[in-house]
Amino acid sequence: TDLANLGSTGALVKYNLQLARYHLPLCVSIQDSDCLAEARLTARDASNLYRRVVASELVAEAETVLAKLQNSGVLTVHVPADTLSTAAVSRYLEIKYRGLL
Repeated sequence: TDLANLGSTGALVKYNLQLARYHLPLCVSIQDSDCLAEARLTARDASNLYRRVVASELVAEAETVLAKLQNSGVLTVHVPADTLSTAAVSRYLEIKYRGLL
């Protein structure tokens, strides 16, 4: 899922919280590596500063959504696209190993 779109994350959180009452949902999302890198850059001028602030806000919003899900019992995987498959399978195996299913 995409955590950068706050319009849809409200519904995402709402429905995952409802699912968490009776199921073990796993929310898998792709971390925006470019946005994360932009948020870490040192601003050299006003344009860079603006991009850094916007990127930082997007990263913080995604982290807020993830924390809200995690604190409500929803399991999450939030990784860059190139490691998504491996991370999702690893998380599933961890869930099975811990006997959560």
